[in-house]
Amino acid sequence: AEMKEVRRSAAATDLDPIDLDSETGQGLQQLRANDQVLDTQLELIGQGVTRLKGIAQDQNQEIRLQGVMIDQIDNNMDEATANLNQVNLKMKETLKNAGGAVTIALKICLLILVVAVF
Repeated sequence: AEMKEVRRSAAATDLDPIDLDSETGQGLQQLRANDQVLDTQLELIGQGVTRLKGIAQDQNQEIRLQGVMIDQIDNNMDEATANLNQVNLKMKETLKNAGGAVTIALKICLLILVVAVF
């Protein structure tokens, strides 16, 4: 159930009206005007805070999404590193079986020389 704010003037209550001199009456009017200005400013601040909340929630969502993406990249990097290590091991075995890198380089040079001569 919604509560409705009820404002009553002194005349609408069973209270006796208070006689105010003009200076006090003007002071009360100024206080009411100041209250309205403050209410307006507080409303604007409230709207700003609501917008900031929305921005913060959007940033939180984006950070979570990017966290998932970073985890996926990390997993892909782990797989690529494991594959690269396997390729390196196979290359080492191939070089070892072929007599080493120097022997392979010499064989390639000799092959180029033979092809160039003929």
